[in-house]
Amino acid sequence: PWLENPTDASFGHEVKSSDSVLLDLWAPRCGPCRVDGPMLENLSRENAGRIKDINDNVDEKPGLTRQILATSIPTKLVIKDGRVVDRIVGALPPNDLKMRLFPYLMKT
Repeated sequence: PWLENPTDASFGHEVKSSDSVLLDLWAPRCGPCRVDGPMLENLSRENAGRIKDINDNVDEKPGLTRQILATSIPTKLVIKDGRVVDRIVGALPPNDLKMRLFPYLMKT
């Protein structure tokens, strides 16, 4: 339940439905994105209830990608209380990503 793949219509609701959101902008043609995918799924499971992971395939939703001003993939946006608080461009090793996200995890 903490890993979502919203439609254009449900995107705003999904972002607002949790205090902390990790928006992952990716594409199947992107090698680093394919490496990031399983790691982000594990991270989502480990932190279920603390941060919601939203996957967005930029090839399927180019309008959202332009709206967010993402110029490369993978790009991850951390959204806290409805506003972007961090932008992570490129792939990071799992422990580095965990450390980067740690300050934004909701208290349970």
